[in-house]
Amino acid sequence: MLLCICIKNKGGDIIYSRVYSEAIRGIEPYVVCIEVDITNGIPVINMVGLLSSEVKESKERVRTALKNSGNNIPPSRVTISFSPANEHKEGTGFDLAIAVAILNATNELKIEDISEYIFIGELRLDGSIKGINGILPLVNNAKNMGYKYVVLSDENYREARLVKGIKIIPICNLNFLKEYFDNNSENKEHIDKIRGDDYSTNSTNSNFNSISKKIYNNSGNNTNIKSNNNKNSNININNIDDSTIVNNESDNVCVDYKDIFGQEAAKYACVYAACGWHNLFMIGPPGSGKSILARGISSIMDEMSEEESIEVSNVHSICGLLKNGRLVKKRPFYAPHHSITLPSLIGGGKFVVPGAITIANKGVLFLDELTEFQSNVLDGLRQPLEEKSIKIHRLSGDYVFPADCLVVAATNPCKCGYYPDRSRCNCTENEIKRYFGKVSGPILDRMDISVEVSRVSEEFISYVSESESYNNISKIKESEKINKLNGYRVLSTYDMKKLVKKGCDFAKKRQGNKKNANLTMDEIRKYCYLGKAEKDFMMDAYVKFGLTMRGYYKVIKVSRTIADIEESESIEVRHLIKALAYRLTI
Repeated sequence: MLLCICIKNKGGDIIYSRVYSEAIRGIEPYVVCIEVDITNGIPVINMVGLLSSEVKESKERVRTALKNSGNNIPPSRVTISFSPANEHKEGTGFDLAIAVAILNATNELKIEDISEYIFIGELRLDGSIKGINGILPLVNNAKNMGYKYVVLSDENYREARLVKGIKIIPICNLNFLKEYFDNNSENKEHIDKIRGDDYSTNSTNSNFNSISKKIYNNSGNNTNIKSNNNKNSNININNIDDSTIVNNESDNVCVDYKDIFGQEAAKYACVYAACGWHNLFMIGPPGSGKSILARGISSIMDEMSEEESIEVSNVHSICGLLKNGRLVKKRPFYAPHHSITLPSLIGGGKFVVPGAITIANKGVLFLDELTEFQSNVLDGLRQPLEEKSIKIHRLSGDYVFPADCLVVAATNPCKCGYYPDRSRCNCTENEIKRYFGKVSGPILDRMDISVEVSRVSEEFISYVSESESYNNISKIKESEKINKLNGYRVLSTYDMKKLVKKGCDFAKKRQGNKKNANLTMDEIRKYCYLGKAEKDFMMDAYVKFGLTMRGYYKVIKVSRTIADIEESESIEVRHLIKALAYRLTI
């Protein structure tokens, strides 16, 4: 519980104050106790508690912000302590808490029941309060620990209000902070109404800005808040319509798969991958549709649960990717450039932060031009692809980040990209082997499904070039949507999403929310039972094609997904044949 202890000297002045703020270690929030002691001595500010450079610099930001807000730090020795002392403190979110502690210690700020408040925010030199990343998990942690109020920057309000059950107090600057906590309950209630009305309607903040500017420009004077009365200010700050914070459908627009002709085998591979969360590897010449197939996978995956949405939103908040204070409702899709470094991919750095594989958690991580990635970067994916988490070890401690994502990789068959078309490809066998040598065998072995995305034939090109025929095929009934040229069913995003949902629903009745790709050995024996014919087939395939043990069980898990989509209780030989065909493409 947050405590604020104030000790007075003989003259009755407060010389000690303690407040709490919060910080993030990796992706886990924790509480930081900030103590301020003011004593006689050389005027200096000392800060202790294993601090990073940006935290040490906060004393200058706080000093200048207080001065420009009409509040000077007394010419005394000021000691600021951060605890727990063994945790390395990072970030700029302690500024507001430090300023509040100093104002409280100098009797410039009076807050009743301060033990129920927590303060988060960075200070600008003019005294205004700047938003920080990671507000969503910080506020959620404050609520879980029993706090009733969180004071933060108005820039973070839209994100903070996603957490229900705790009151958010958005503040624009230090003078507004003092006005808000003034003993005049009428002023406090009126400011509450103005802030509530301003944020609950999608206005341009004109009324709020006029209030904040008046408070700032008249620091030290009696500001007449009533003169800025808003007739419509009757909405409490926490009574916000949730419809304003739900992700819009246009936030993640993907191409419709019906626009892709001649790649039906690859489309079904995408369906199986999305349904069972099987890692997918696509190989083919440039321009064959690998990237566009990969970018549509997140649109056909099953919907995220509320728990998954919060988990993803917390990570995106920490990384500064949460847009306009909205929860992430759609599966994330993240496609890093092939020049990405190992710490950027799996997480790490001087101050450990999540990497691309964690940003893509519960979604899709697309590695385009796989052979262009550095070998050590790709090999860094070995553990997270198996364990669905990434562990980073530092002297300061161990960090565990979630990495439960569907990995989709794509590459060309050779350096020029046109092998085995010898009319266009002049690469030698050694050059082709050297090109693929950048991707290690263990990484390829962790790919559940492999599919060749071939060059589209001339028949399809001539067919789709006729706008009338193309428009007609979009209007054909779902049961008749067949490409008459080659007998292929033209799958649309709608078709594929229905197949994925059917397979997921069928599997959920059997094993809950556990995805087929993540089944343990005991679960494979329980849910992927093979009859005698199926066992004999797999044993022959194991011997004939030289499968690894990992590859053997991946074929079984993919066949379980294929059977789920067909709503088949048991795995049959035909399911194993399909799964094995997708395994032997490489």
